[in-house]
Amino acid sequence: MELGKLCLEKDEEGNCIKQATKESVDIVWNAEPLADFTAYEIWCQPVGISSMGYTLDQEYTKEYCNKYPDYCKPAEIDEISDNL
Repeated sequence: MELGKLCLEKDEEGNCIKQATKESVDIVWNAEPLADFTAYEIWCQPVGISSMGYTLDQEYTKEYCNKYPDYCKPAEIDEISDNL
Protein backbone atom coordinates (compact mmCIF):
# COMPACT_ATOMS: atom_id res chain seq x y z
CA MET A 1 0.00 0.00 0.00
CA GLU A 2 1.33 3.44 -0.91
CA LEU A 3 0.18 6.73 0.59
CA GLY A 4 0.70 10.12 -0.92
CA LYS A 5 -0.66 13.02 -2.89
CA LEU A 6 -1.13 12.65 -6.63
CA CYS A 7 0.61 15.13 -8.88
CA LEU A 8 -1.97 17.13 -10.82
CA GLU A 9 0.41 19.23 -12.90
CA LYS A 10 4.08 19.05 -13.89
CA ASP A 11 6.45 21.64 -15.29
CA GLU A 12 8.50 21.21 -18.47
CA GLU A 13 11.23 19.31 -16.60
CA GLY A 14 8.73 16.84 -15.12
CA ASN A 15 8.73 18.30 -11.61
CA CYS A 16 5.41 18.33 -9.80
CA ILE A 17 4.15 21.89 -9.44
CA LYS A 18 0.61 21.14 -8.24
CA GLN A 19 -0.39 18.33 -5.87
CA ALA A 20 -3.83 17.07 -4.96
CA THR A 21 -5.03 18.14 -1.54
CA LYS A 22 -6.29 14.66 -0.63
CA GLU A 23 -4.14 11.62 0.12
CA SER A 24 -4.02 8.77 -2.39
CA VAL A 25 -3.88 5.10 -1.40
CA ASP A 26 -2.96 2.09 -3.57
CA ILE A 27 -4.87 -1.03 -2.57
CA VAL A 28 -4.21 -4.54 -3.85
CA TRP A 29 -7.31 -6.61 -3.13
CA ASN A 30 -7.01 -10.33 -2.52
CA ALA A 31 -10.61 -10.74 -3.68
CA GLU A 32 -13.21 -8.49 -5.29
CA PRO A 33 -13.04 -4.85 -4.15
CA LEU A 34 -15.69 -3.67 -1.74
CA ALA A 35 -18.61 -2.03 -3.55
CA ASP A 36 -18.13 1.12 -1.46
CA PHE A 37 -14.77 1.72 -3.17
CA THR A 38 -16.04 1.65 -6.77
CA ALA A 39 -16.64 5.41 -6.90
CA TYR A 40 -12.99 6.06 -5.94
CA GLU A 41 -11.35 3.49 -8.19
CA ILE A 42 -8.95 4.65 -10.90
CA TRP A 43 -6.92 2.55 -13.33
CA CYS A 44 -3.51 3.85 -14.33
CA GLN A 45 -2.11 2.61 -17.62
CA PRO A 46 0.22 -0.35 -16.91
CA VAL A 47 3.93 0.24 -17.40
CA GLY A 48 5.06 -3.37 -16.92
CA ILE A 49 7.32 -2.79 -13.93
CA SER A 50 6.31 -1.58 -10.49
CA SER A 51 7.08 -2.12 -6.84
CA MET A 52 4.27 -4.71 -6.68
CA GLY A 53 6.38 -7.39 -8.37
CA TYR A 54 6.08 -9.30 -11.62
CA THR A 55 3.05 -11.47 -10.73
CA LEU A 56 0.90 -8.57 -9.52
CA ASP A 57 2.02 -6.48 -12.51
CA GLN A 58 0.81 -9.20 -14.85
CA GLU A 59 -2.49 -9.56 -12.99
CA TYR A 60 -2.98 -5.80 -13.04
CA THR A 61 -2.31 -5.63 -16.78
CA LYS A 62 -4.81 -8.45 -17.38
CA GLU A 63 -7.49 -6.65 -15.37
CA TYR A 64 -6.68 -3.34 -17.08
CA CYS A 65 -7.07 -5.02 -20.48
CA ASN A 66 -10.45 -6.43 -19.41
CA LYS A 67 -11.62 -2.94 -18.45
CA TYR A 68 -9.97 -1.10 -21.38
CA PRO A 69 -9.72 -3.61 -24.25
CA ASP A 70 -8.65 -0.99 -26.79
CA TYR A 71 -5.38 -0.57 -24.90
CA CYS A 72 -4.42 -4.21 -25.45
CA LYS A 73 -5.68 -4.84 -28.97
CA PRO A 74 -2.91 -5.16 -31.53
CA ALA A 75 -2.88 -2.38 -34.09
CA GLU A 76 -5.08 -3.18 -37.02
CA ILE A 77 -3.13 -4.01 -40.13
CA ASP A 78 -3.98 -1.94 -43.18
CA GLU A 79 -5.38 -3.97 -46.02
CA ILE A 80 -2.87 -4.54 -48.77
CA SER A 81 -3.96 -3.25 -52.11
CA ASP A 82 -4.59 -5.84 -54.80
CA ASN A 83 -2.20 -3.82 -56.98
CA LEU A 84 0.88 -4.74 -54.95
